[in-house]
Formats: sequence, C-alpha cells, structure tokens
Amino acid sequence: MRLKRIVLTGFKSFPRKSTLEFGPSLNVIVGPNGAGKSNIIDAIKWALGTNSVKELRGNKLEDIIFSGTENRPPMNMAEVQLVFENNGAIPLDYDVIEIKRRYYRDGTGEFFINNTPCRLKDIVENFANTGILHSILDTGSISKLILSDQQKRRELFESVANIGKYREDRKDALQKLERTNGELEKLQTVLDEQMKFARSLRHQASKARAYRRIVEEIRELTYRIGCIEISRINSKLDDLRKRLEELSRRLKKLEEEKNALQEQREFLVRKITEKQEILQAIEKEEKSYMDRFIEVKSELSRIQGTLENLKRNLEEYDNLKDLDREVIKIRYSEKEQQLNQVKEAVERTRRIIRQMEDEKREIENGIWNTEIELTRITERMEGLKKREKALLERIEGLNSEKNELKSIRPELEEKLSDIQAKLEDNSKNLNRIFADMEKLQKERSTILRQREELDRKRMRIEEELNVLKNLNIESSRIPEKLKKNFEITTAIERVEIKKGYEIPVESALSSLMYALVDKDDSISRMIEFSKKEGIGNIAFVRRDYVRKSKNVNLAEAVKNDPDGFISGVLSNFILVDSIEDGLELYKKNGGFYVTPDGDVVIFGAIILRGEGVGPVLKKSRIEDMEREIKELSSSINKKEKRLLEISKKVDELNQNRKELERERDTITSEKSAIDMELSRNRYRLDELEKRLGEIKKELEAIEKEKIALKDKEKDLKQQEEYLKNKLNNIQREEERKTRERNKLLTELEKVEGEYRQLEATIRGLERYEKIQEEISDYQTRYEKLEVERNELEEKLRSISEQKNEGENTLNKLRNELNRINESIEASGRDILDVSLDKEQVESEIKRLEIEKENIVQQVMRETEKTPIPQEGENLDELKEELDRLIKRKEGMKEVNILAVEEYEKIKEEIDRLQMQKKDLERAKEDIINAINSIDRRAEREFTRTINEIRRQFQRIFTRLFGGGQADIRLEGRSPLEADINIYARPPGKKMSQMELLSDGEKTLTAISLLIGVILTRNIGLIILDEIDAPLDEKNVERFLEVLREETGDSQIILITHNRRTMEEADYIYGVTMEEKGISSVLSMSKEALI
Repeated sequence: MRLKRIVLTGFKSFPRKSTLEFGPSLNVIVGPNGAGKSNIIDAIKWALGTNSVKELRGNKLEDIIFSGTENRPPMNMAEVQLVFENNGAIPLDYDVIEIKRRYYRDGTGEFFINNTPCRLKDIVENFANTGILHSILDTGSISKLILSDQQKRRELFESVANIGKYREDRKDALQKLERTNGELEKLQTVLDEQMKFARSLRHQASKARAYRRIVEEIRELTYRIGCIEISRINSKLDDLRKRLEELSRRLKKLEEEKNALQEQREFLVRKITEKQEILQAIEKEEKSYMDRFIEVKSELSRIQGTLENLKRNLEEYDNLKDLDREVIKIRYSEKEQQLNQVKEAVERTRRIIRQMEDEKREIENGIWNTEIELTRITERMEGLKKREKALLERIEGLNSEKNELKSIRPELEEKLSDIQAKLEDNSKNLNRIFADMEKLQKERSTILRQREELDRKRMRIEEELNVLKNLNIESSRIPEKLKKNFEITTAIERVEIKKGYEIPVESALSSLMYALVDKDDSISRMIEFSKKEGIGNIAFVRRDYVRKSKNVNLAEAVKNDPDGFISGVLSNFILVDSIEDGLELYKKNGGFYVTPDGDVVIFGAIILRGEGVGPVLKKSRIEDMEREIKELSSSINKKEKRLLEISKKVDELNQNRKELERERDTITSEKSAIDMELSRNRYRLDELEKRLGEIKKELEAIEKEKIALKDKEKDLKQQEEYLKNKLNNIQREEERKTRERNKLLTELEKVEGEYRQLEATIRGLERYEKIQEEISDYQTRYEKLEVERNELEEKLRSISEQKNEGENTLNKLRNELNRINESIEASGRDILDVSLDKEQVESEIKRLEIEKENIVQQVMRETEKTPIPQEGENLDELKEELDRLIKRKEGMKEVNILAVEEYEKIKEEIDRLQMQKKDLERAKEDIINAINSIDRRAEREFTRTINEIRRQFQRIFTRLFGGGQADIRLEGRSPLEADINIYARPPGKKMSQMELLSDGEKTLTAISLLIGVILTRNIGLIILDEIDAPLDEKNVERFLEVLREETGDSQIILITHNRRTMEEADYIYGVTMEEKGISSVLSMSKEALI
C-alpha cells in the first residue's frame, strides 16, 4: 500500500486547493515552524476516520475548517482527499483507491470511496487492519506509546494481530448470550402462565366431550337420513338415465345417418372441385395455346415484312459486288499506316505542349499561392492587431469582473449564513413533528390493541348470550297442547327480580316459577282441559287466592309483581347467610330459609341447589350481557372515534411535515445554489487569474508572430518576381509548338478522309454478304413457324372437345349434390326433435342432481362426511330419534364447546415452549463454547504477534543504540487483558523506568518499536512528524541507516528540520506561509535546501 497523493481544500491553514504527490520511498516535508506541516498529518488522520479533537490539535471539530484571516473570509467546508495504490492490504477490489471526507460548519459530513458515497464506518473498517493510523508517530505519541498510555499501546498491538475481528465476534456472541438469557426468562414466565391456564381448562374439556358425543350422535343420524334420501333420489335418477340413454342412442343413430349423408356431400363437393380444377386447367391450357397461336401468327407476319426489307436493301449494294476485295484491303492497310504516323507526330507535339501548360500552370499556381500567402499575411497582420486590441480590452474587462466578483462574495456568504439558520429552524420543527407523530402512532397502536381486546370480549359475550337465549327453559315445562289452546303466561314471566337475588329466588320458588296464573274462569277451563287430555305435573294459581306472609324478607327481591303470586310465595322465605344459620333459625322459629347460593332449608330438610340455569338467572344474565355488550359497543365506538381523531391529527402532521420538507428542500436548494454560486465565484476568480496570465502570454506570442510575418512577406515578394520571369519564357516556347501542331493536324485531316472512304467501301462489301445470310435465316424460321401454327390449330380443336365433356359431367355432379342436401335437412329436423326430448330428461336429471347435491352439502356441512346411498331403515323413526337428541342437547347445561381444542392447543403450546426452552438452553451452551473458542484463538494470535514484535523490537533497538537491551512484557493473567509494558536499557545504563530516559533515547526506543511493528505486519507506509528533532548527529545517522535498510520497500513520509535527513530524501516538499495564516505547498530540490 502506498499513499500517492493528498489534496487539501479548506482544511485548517490550506484554504486553496493544495496537492502533494508522494514518491515510493523517502518523502521529506520541510518548512519553518508554524507553516502548517503538521496539518498535513492531521489531514491524513482525519480522512482515515479520526474524530478526536485532541488528536487533531483543536478545541472543537469545526476548527479543522479554515477560519479566515485579515484578508480572507472563513470557509464553510473542509475537504481532504487521499489516493492510495492498493497491493491487497485494503480489502477493496481496486488497484487505486481514493477516499474523500468533507465537513461543513453545520456539523454535517460526507464520505466517499472512489467517488461513491459511503459511511465513515466503511472507511474505518476498510483501513482498520492496515495499521496505517498506528504507523503515524510524532513527539507527542512517543510518550503515549512507550510511557503511560496502555490503551494506545494495546490498540497498536491488537491492530497488528488483527484482534479487532475477534473482539467484534466476542461482542456479537455476548450480545447473543444476553438476548438468549432474556428470551429464556420470558419463555419461563409464559410457560408458567400456560401451565396454570391448562389446569383450569381440564375440567371444562371433560364437560365439552360429553356434549360433543351427543352432537356426534346427531351428526350420525343426520348422515343416515341423508343417505336414505339420496338413495330415493338415485332410484328416480336411474329411470331417467335409462330414458336418456335410449334417446342418446336414437340421436346417435340419426347423427350417424346425417354424418354419412354429409360424407357423401363432402365426396361430391370434392369431386365437383376436382372437375372444376380440371376444367380450369383445360381452360388455362387452351389459353396458353391460343396465346402461342396468336404469337406465331404475329411472328410470321413480322418475318415476312423483314424479308421484304432485306431484299430491298440487297439491291442497294449491287454496284459493289464486282470490286476486288483484296486490292481494297491492301490500299486500306497502307493508308492506315500513314494515318498512324501522322497521329504519333501530332501526339508528340501535344505532349510537349501539355508539359508546357502543366509547367505554366504550376508556375501560375505558385504565383497565385504567393499572392494568396501575401494577402493572408496582410490579413493576419490586421487580425493580430485587432486581436491585440481585443486582448487589451479583455484584460480591462476581466479585471473589472474580478473586482465585481470579489465585491459580491461577502453578500453571498451572509445569505448562506441566513439560510443555514433557516435550515436549522426547519430541522427543529421537523424533529418536533416526528416526535408528535411517533407519540400519536404509539397511542394509535395502544387503542388498536384495546379495541381488538374489546372486540374479542364482545364476541365472546355475544356467543355466550346466543347459547343462553337458546336454552328453552320456560316453554319446555309447559305442554304443547296447552300452548295451542290457551294464551299462557307463567308466574315468573310476569315479575321482575332485583339484582343479586336470582339464585335464592329460583331455589325458593322451585317448580312454582312455572305455575300458570290467571283468573278463576280461565284457570277452571285449563284444569278441565288438562284432565281431559291427561296432562299433569302443572301448577295453576288463581289471582284472588294469593296471600302474603307477614315476614316479607325475600319478597323484597321482587321489584314488580302484578299478580302478587311470586311475592306471596317468597314472603314465606327468609334469606340467611348459610345453611347452618337456616337450621338454627328453623329450630327456634320454624319456617322456610334460603341462602344466597340457593340452598333451601324447609321442614328441617336441606335441599342443595344444582348447577343449572333457571329462568330468573337466565333473564338476569341476558340483561347483564346485553348491557355489557352495549357498554362494550360504546367503548369500541369511542375507540373508533379516537382513532379517527388520531388519523386526522396524523394527516395534519403529515401535511405539516410535507410542507416543512418542501420548505427544507427549497432552503436546501437555495443553500446549494448559494454554495454553488460561491464555488462558481471562487472558481471564476481562479479562472480569471489563469485567463489573465494566458492573455499576457498570448500578447507576447502575437508580437513575436508579427515580426516573423514581416520577414516572410519579404521572401514571398522575391519569389513572386522570379516566377513571373519564368512564366514569360515558357509562354513564348508554347506558341512555337502550337504552330507546329496545327500544321500536322491539317495533314492528319486529309489522310483520315482517304482512310474513311476505303473503310466505307470494305464495310459495304461486308454488309452485302451479311444481308444474304440473314435472308436465308429468316426464310428457314418462317417455314418452321408455319409448321408450328398448323400444330397449334389442331391442339386447340382437341382441347375444346375435352372442355365440353367436363362441363357436362360437372352439371350431373351438382344435381346429385342438391339431392343429398335435401336429405341432410330432413335428418336435421329429426335430430332436433330427439334433442328436445333429451334436453327435457337432462333438465329433470339436473334438478334431481341439484336436490341430491343440496342434501349432500347439507349432510357434509352438518356431519363433515360424504353421504353414501343406503336403504333398509325407517326414515320416520330416524327423524323422531333425531328430534329427541336435539332436545336433549338443548337441555344440557352451559358448556364451553371449544374447551377440548383449547386444552389440546394449550398442551401443544406448552410442549412447543418446552422444546423451545431446550433449544434456547442448547443455543446458550453453544454461544458460551463459541466465546471460549474466540478467547483461545485471540489469545493465541495475540501472543504470537507480541512475540514477533518483541523479537524485531529487540533487534532494531540493539542496532539503533549499538547495544543495550529492550523487552515487551505482558503482565497479568490473561494476555488479552494484561498490561503491556515496555522496558529499555541503553548501553552502559541499568534497566530503569522509561520516564528516566532522555528525549533522544525515548525517540529511538519508539522508533525501534514502530519499525518492529512494521516488520511484523508489513504495513508499507510510515508517517513521522519531527521525531528526529531530539536526536544528535550520530543518532540521526543510525536512524536513517536503520530506516533505509529495515523498512525495505515501505513508503516513508517524514516532517523534519534536519539537513542530514533532507540529504537522504528522495523527494522534498516545502510548506510555507507567504501570506499570514495561509499555507502553500511546493516541490523543492535538495540542492536548493542543502
């Protein structure tokens, strides 16, 4: 790993962008005290993740931002960029890694790795195991490292040993252990509660099982009845399906007949199509022959006309047929030779003239180019003068713009400060809204949970209320015959009992609760009817016979009794606290007694109340439940209203949040715009300075170019004069050659005329022979075409006969097709009739199947079994048995139907919790074992690293001091917790405390330790800040020698004032402060410094 480059902008004393390019070996930074050299080391620490203000030599983190000088305003941002060559030490898949850190005055920061936004944690983690932060050594860290700071020493050694990874693993394991213990405690609490609940459910489950047995019998009877009814429907379905099969067979037969007719029709259609295709082929062939016939006739006519023309042309050449062709050819050859000689002479003259013209053109081009170049030089001179004037004006404009930019900068910075304040206010308001929203969300969650609990409670009470209402207590005591013939009201139905007295009143009244109370005549009629119908076990009460006892203790429980019967009966009962009290009073006074639990003392006997629900208690419970349901509904409505209020408030807060976020975005945009404007301002000022320098250079270049252009103009004028003289000479020679060429052209024209005349004679002879050959060819072709014309006429007659025969056959096939179509239509009508009958049968089958399906669904719904058809049982008897079981079920006491499942479910939950507990206990044991394993591995790695550092430290110490002893000792029980102490004894001294060593000895000891660490870990980068200051000349020599030899290929960055160190440097950088408070960086040569 090597640090290639560091770029500082706005960091401490570096307001301007300052860049240092570091070499691979020894890099030395020099400069006067206070110039800002150590700020470069601070920048490296800060960029790599250091946040300690003390380590960065400041009072607060904001101090790292350039704070301004008398002439320069403070900056709002500090940025440091580090560029590393990566050889694998940094765990990133890049050869070059660039990290960048920014910090703004508002306390916000930005972090980048290779220009990708990241977290500070990412930078710290990627560089954690490189050891780079521990390879930075200055005079302050020397004392911490080798004297008192155990923590810094341990961090250094653990970083080298890569113990941080083990510590993170151990921390994660301890957190897991803590979570596991917490989960075990919670699980045990839940398990105890579930065990308690399971005990209470066991008794309820037993009662529920008895209830379910009756329900199961009802289901079985329902199933058997359904099976018999399905069997009856199946019988009807079988008859209908037989009828359906018969209709289907008939329909199939009709369809087969229709299909056969359709096949015949398709066969005829195919035959008709084939015949039509044949006729079309014949017609096509006929057309083809007819076309050829017309074409042949036309060709014969054309050939005849051509022959007549050729014969006329042959007569034109009759005058040439007597000439001697050989003599003509000899004369033609001689004339052709003479013509070629004259042409060659003409061509030679033309080439010479062309060469002269080319040379003349070249000279003219040269003169033209010279004139153009002279014009261009003149124009360029004019342009340079204009450019020079424009640049001078531009300088004036740039200086004006520079002054204007400088003047608006304070205003922009003031605006930025105001916007920053607005942004802070916006953030506070947003945080307040987020806090309110979080509070409302918590309240909403609580209300939703409460509403859900109320809903569950209301549903449970409604279920109990439905069960209670279905308990038919009163009416079951009164025979149906009486109900049908009289308007009947029981005694208990006409009264209202006070709250809390229901059980003793029911016990006191017993069966008198169901006595029928009416006038004398009505009672007489009911008694007479009951005797006649054989109805017994019924109490009748005449209103005028009701009497009250003097003791009205229990009668006070009655709030409203229009007949007075119930009050009269109850007035004979006294409410006592217990059975014992009732027996004691009976011994003394006699009478009837009842307890709050419903136990009765009558005639000295004790009658214990059962567990049933009577009509009074039923009525009271129904009223209580209805009132509780009403109250629960009211509470739920209140919760719903509160939820709506919360939703409205959340919506309002969301609206406010969005407005604040939009406001924040606007403010942020304004801030970004001003930041951008300031950046543009700064960038523009830099650009103006740069541009002014470029303009000055350009003006100097213009002056040089003007001098060069004047020299070039002089040379071009001399060249132009020479070319014009040469052009005149060539023009005179060209005129002479032109006259010579004209003479040859006249001779050539004469020879060409004679040559063309001979050529025409030869062509005439050749044409005469060719016409004779063409006449012979056309006559032969005419004869062949006449034969073809006769054959075509015969062929056309034959095709016409075939066409007539095919049309007759096609007409017969079409008649047969019409007949079959009529048969198919008749067959379709028959199929329709049968199909309608079939649909009626299918409709009836469907109706019965739906009826059957309804029965099946009803049986499945009530029994959860699929019914199977069966016969042999009496359906009416089964239905009577079913009615009896239903009444028995309705007469059962209150039952928690779900108790069995709840009990089984809670048993399963207990088993699951116990299994989960075992898993957590095993996990706890595994985590403890993992922690022990991590400790062992970390101790082993740490001990090995310490031993290696110790060996290297002792060796380097001996080299630097020329002898002596040094040691690193772990003092404590565990290596990971032990103190790390460093001991040193320079030559000639006793082993003593480190504090007693001189500054130079402390420095050499620290350097020995640092080099030992580097050799152990191979860090590859060492940063030293004036650590050679306490060393004398001899020790500096040793220090440099060891540094060169032991660090090998490591890169060293060293801040120094020592000339000997500067001599040893490979690269030197100077840090100066030409302007007060502002550091500048420059590269320097060793010769200039030494």
